Amino acid sequence: MGTRGRIGKAVQEAVSSANARAAWGNFPPVNILAELGDLRKHPRYGEAKGGNVNAAYQIIKSIEDRAGGKWIDSIRAMLGDSRPVLVPVHAREQSDLPLGNAIPGTLAVILGQALGLRVDTRVVQISIVKRTGADGWTRLALPPGFAGKLDTPSLGALMVDDTLTQGGTLANQRGWLEAQGTHVIGAVTLTGKQYFATLRIQTSTLKDLRGLYATIEDWWIALRGYGFDRFTESEARYLIKSGKTADEVRNIIIARRQEAGLR
Repeated sequence: MGTRGRIGKAVQEAVSSANARAAWGNFPPVNILAELGDLRKHPRYGEAKGGNVNAAYQIIKSIEDRAGGKWIDSIRAMLGDSRPVLVPVHAREQSDLPLGNAIPGTLAVILGQALGLRVDTRVVQISIVKRTGADGWTRLALPPGFAGKLDTPSLGALMVDDTLTQGGTLANQRGWLEAQGTHVIGAVTLTGKQYFATLRIQTSTLKDLRGLYATIEDWWIALRGYGFDRFTESEARYLIKSGKTADEVRNIIIARRQEAGLR
């Protein structure tokens, strides 16, 4: 299979597995360890996003040193008596795809050492679009997919990522893990804004979203395989605040997908 064929297959796998979101239930807020600027201002941020583990380690340790021991204490409180495996968001190692972001995996190793938890990297993100710096429309139109299964799914999982924005990546990874028989107890990110921490869509937000866009929810279900109740809170807010009509929302999503070679 040629390079174009392998990339095309990866795209189709990503689209398929991105449809696996799970019902939110009582999923807790994401544990955000530091402010967003603490990460992006670091001089080695670009290297770490490009796969340099040493750069990722330096960034994380510099942020951790400023935070002191509050990091680990907050995660221990969230875990209680549970002993999940740490599952970082990381890209599939494949020669025709870009080298993945090293920050989530490095953070998972550092947290694992501090908490005595094992890191499992068998579940991998299949990247179909560069999402760093992407706007909300692109994030909605081009969701990341996942592949693989944990070695010990019954232990449960704590997801680890570098940055929290709309939360779609974590929502999709959680959906994939739950579909493979792993209960996801929560998520930790190195940075993000605290108002993004609640992934689970709130009842009032869902009501507002359906009040504006009920006419396209069936279209969304056909496209994604899940309804508005499995949006993240931030995804829903983005649409509500956009001021777009239902037809405009649908047309924007379709256009972004067509630009990426998807239907």
